Amino acid sequence: MNRIHGRKSYIALPILFSVLTALILYFTVWPTVAPYYSLFSILLTSEEQEEYNGVNLMEQISAGENLANRESISVSEISLPREGDQYGNLTIEGTSVDAPVFYGDGEKQLNQGVGTYAFGYLPGQGGTILMGAHTNTWFSDLGSAKIGSIIKLETNYGVYEYKIVDAQVKDHQDRTAYDFSRTDENIILYTCYPFGTIGFTTQRYFVYGEYVSGPVWVYE
Repeated sequence: MNRIHGRKSYIALPILFSVLTALILYFTVWPTVAPYYSLFSILLTSEEQEEYNGVNLMEQISAGENLANRESISVSEISLPREGDQYGNLTIEGTSVDAPVFYGDGEKQLNQGVGTYAFGYLPGQGGTILMGAHTNTWFSDLGSAKIGSIIKLETNYGVYEYKIVDAQVKDHQDRTAYDFSRTDENIILYTCYPFGTIGFTTQRYFVYGEYVSGPVWVYE
């Protein structure tokens, strides 16, 4: 019994000594290094939180590169956008809509052009693409879009066309307005309603388009 107790003491004493040494070092050294640690933490946090302003991926297209006639594109060829990047331009046949397209749909992107919902799909990816813009600026003429008209979306990796098949006014909380479970490519454009409204409204105007053409993503 005493032998077992002696072994326990042999193990416990070095651990206790290490803990006491660490505490002594902490209270003697920390006051000296604390200001430098705080400064380092502030600088690191500032760098991590520095706002990303985005880039214009459309400017990276090589001169003379033909993006209009491609039927498919390898994902490895695509410069995928980050939130805040401009990666396209949107026009709608028969309307005055002609706007830059950004990835992300925060207030900053919506003030700059058409925003893309980041949890949806991108053109060519094969799902539901959800895009919105302010009703008193970029999508002020969305109501002029007619069924059968073409939505043209030029991106940094290809040109896409969608045929308008429907338009509806729905409540802003109506989840039936979009379906992200679809496995076919389609596009939904939306804006606040009535048109030209400044400030929050409870209604949204949705325009629905079906895929016509544009390079399909290939995963290789």
